[in-house]
Amino acid sequence: MLVQSLPDGVPLSGLENDPHALEAAHSIGIILEALGYSVFCGIVPLQIVDELVGGVVRLAWRKLNVYVEAERQRSGSRKSWEWFQ
Repeated sequence: MLVQSLPDGVPLSGLENDPHALEAAHSIGIILEALGYSVFCGIVPLQIVDELVGGVVRLAWRKLNVYVEAERQRSGSRKSWEWFQ
């Protein structure tokens, strides 16, 4: 997993300068956004998500949280990546 190899809190420039890393981050973000929304809607129980991919989700957030906050500031929307978080 490319995202796993990123440094914790990779900055915006760190991803934007590497198209493969940026694509991987967006792919992970889209998947986890859908999963987070599915938990919110009650489609998938949180306990199941935690048991199956909880560690991966926490790792991905640790890697991408600085990038996500920069994206939110740039877009002016606090809702970007909200279900991933």
